[in-house]
Amino acid sequence: MSDNRLRDHPTPAHPLVCLAGAAIARCAGRPRQAWLAAAVLLLLMLSGAGCSGPRLMPTPNVYRGRAEDPFASVPAVFQTNVVDLLYVTDRRLERAVDARPAYTHGRSPQLAYGTGQVRFGGEVTWERLVAESRSTSRTTRLPIRVVWVQELGQFPPLPPAPEPTPLGLRPTPGSLERSQRAVSGFQREVERRLALTPRKEAFVYVHGFNNDFEWALGVAAQLWHFLPRAGVPIVYSWPAGHGGIRGYTYDRESSEITVYHLKQMLRALAACPNLERVHLIAHSRGTDVASSAVRELLIEARGSGAGLTRVAKLENLVLIAPDLDLEVAAQRIAAEGVPLAVGRLTVYVREKDRAIGLANWLFEGIRRLGQVRVQDFTEAQRYYMRRARSVQFVDARVKADFLGHGYFHSNPAVSSDLLQLLRENCDAGSDCRPLVRAEDLLWKIKDDYLAPLPR
Repeated sequence: MSDNRLRDHPTPAHPLVCLAGAAIARCAGRPRQAWLAAAVLLLLMLSGAGCSGPRLMPTPNVYRGRAEDPFASVPAVFQTNVVDLLYVTDRRLERAVDARPAYTHGRSPQLAYGTGQVRFGGEVTWERLVAESRSTSRTTRLPIRVVWVQELGQFPPLPPAPEPTPLGLRPTPGSLERSQRAVSGFQREVERRLALTPRKEAFVYVHGFNNDFEWALGVAAQLWHFLPRAGVPIVYSWPAGHGGIRGYTYDRESSEITVYHLKQMLRALAACPNLERVHLIAHSRGTDVASSAVRELLIEARGSGAGLTRVAKLENLVLIAPDLDLEVAAQRIAAEGVPLAVGRLTVYVREKDRAIGLANWLFEGIRRLGQVRVQDFTEAQRYYMRRARSVQFVDARVKADFLGHGYFHSNPAVSSDLLQLLRENCDAGSDCRPLVRAEDLLWKIKDDYLAPLPR
């Protein structure tokens, strides 16, 4: 598995990107068949790998040219070019390479958890990695590679084995005992990692469409590196990455199947006694997974008589480039009161996100949440957003690659705001996140946001 390259959407240099871009340009105002051809090209593009492997994301603006070293407080155990992540997945284990598990896009009826290690560069010292992580112009190549994956345990398959009782079918005592043993094993691993960091918080990353297991590890490793290495990083990887023309529909259904498993993991995580907060960060199709899981946990809490309360110790729910129909999001998130279940809901949007635009076209939606504009909100929604500090929409008016979908880690201005949100746990418009309003509604980011002033 270590020989496989991480996959994301290709860079603009990829020939399919240019071909798809030309097709879209020619199809403006043309019949549906022409648009279908462009969509097929884009789907093929989304299914392939770029010309070169991934490298460490650009240095966030907030770290460039600063006298203060944000990595100075990193615990000694983490001062290495290898990042160790805790992963949780319901991908199917189909084969083993070099005695290591290989998770595919196949679906598993049970969760597995383990440790994954991602290396930045080759024989790079910690001091050199820190210097390059604060530099605008890097002198050292820092390719990203997954170097080790080890499964540590599994949750029992769902649904648990039932037995008849006077009240109907109930799980057998044996199945409940196996489930509790699995939860306890997972919690022991979380507690072990919490003991290594002064920040008793977990950062859970949920990836999007067409991301394979290794790509998800790579993105999460970069984000945690720049946090910098605070708390416990957890990757929740669901069965995406089918590829091919029908890959989006497969991934979309996988995103629905995995919601129960994410709830299962969040419950187990929240029950860790030394864990204080959970930050749930989701991208693209993963935003549907995350928001649906939180919504269902909130409904369960109401059913138990808890009323409107924060669930699963969730401090921040961050939805980046959400691949959600705007009307569906209004019902699923707003109407159900999901913002009341978390400390803060932050939504990053970008009107020129072509990947989201393609998804919207395929499903003939009005508009995707990830491309929302000021004029898309009703007067009632605008009134609420101006007064609700716990709900913040951030408009990324920044440069990006052709698809413009991975801007949260590829653009130094957006990554800076995301990191400030997670590091400082502060609101948009505060001193640590000096965003300004766009049309008195959305908070906006431009490319020079948090960049150092010229000397």
